[in-house]
Amino acid sequence: MSNFTTSQPLSGLLKPFPFNTITDAFGYIGNANYHGVQVMANMRSWRGLTFNVNYAFSRAIDDGGTFRTGYPIPAGTIANRPTASYPVDRIERTVSTSNQPQHLVVTSVWDWPFGKTMLAENHLERSILGGFKFSGIYQASSGSPLPITASACQTNPALAQSTSSCAPTLNPNFPGPGRQNGKWGKGVNYTNYNDPTNAGSYFVVPSVGGVVGGVITGVTGPFISPVANLPGVPTTGTGAQSSLLNSALAPAYTFGNSPRTAPFKITGPGNYQLDLAMVRSFPLHITETSRLDFRAEWYNVTNHTLFGVASMVVGNSSFGQVTQSAIANRKAAQFSARIVF
Repeated sequence: MSNFTTSQPLSGLLKPFPFNTITDAFGYIGNANYHGVQVMANMRSWRGLTFNVNYAFSRAIDDGGTFRTGYPIPAGTIANRPTASYPVDRIERTVSTSNQPQHLVVTSVWDWPFGKTMLAENHLERSILGGFKFSGIYQASSGSPLPITASACQTNPALAQSTSSCAPTLNPNFPGPGRQNGKWGKGVNYTNYNDPTNAGSYFVVPSVGGVVGGVITGVTGPFISPVANLPGVPTTGTGAQSSLLNSALAPAYTFGNSPRTAPFKITGPGNYQLDLAMVRSFPLHITETSRLDFRAEWYNVTNHTLFGVASMVVGNSSFGQVTQSAIANRKAAQFSARIVF
């Protein structure tokens, strides 16, 4: 019989089964629910015109995406909520980031009757007016909930967690609302996004505040800022400010208490878009069905601007700033021709 020894770090010896492989992985399973009312109306062809309207009123709920922990959360570990406790992942159950309460889609196709069944008595009328088809799509939807995260949190003072797994802490003294200036794009000063005194340049209220000389001061906005960002107050030297993390408003070894999505009912912008198309067919008389199709398409005809948020990370210098969405379709047109046999 031989004797052998192995070395284990203290973190391994404190595990429930210290001689097993040192791991803390778990299988994360998301749960989702979707409820909705859908209404559809259509008009059958009338003088070549067909019409369809689809409307959905719905709500999507899940517990996926950013989450705080894969374990139950006992009382006393949620910031500013000393009596709250949650089963596994229950704190993350809220409206989904893909939730769109209202969605309207209208489509139409018009096989132009002129030059075909109307005003088609002579060759000239058929040549000038015939062969046209028109189509259009109009979509409108309400905004989806915004997932607000933080650049660091107080769960472990020795380790600042990444923004992918850190829920911010709400300011318990903030009365709301969580946005300014009403609708998206209203009152925006596009020339100076970074001026904290220019409230019009923000959609989400900016979050500032810090600890100066051991005293919490200057806390505004709906979230406790994880960085020292009081305007005009130095971060080094005499009278310097420090982060609000691990302070009375964001106690050490606690989880942030912000909902996973839409804190203070902060949602993204709704959107609408109108697309149109026209096709003109010319007979080629090569065969009975041969023709030349000329097609013109217009996207985002109204040139509607879709707004966005520069950053949804509390502590980022561009947090809450209104910007233009990089994925929005711009007003555009394209033309094509095709020979059909």
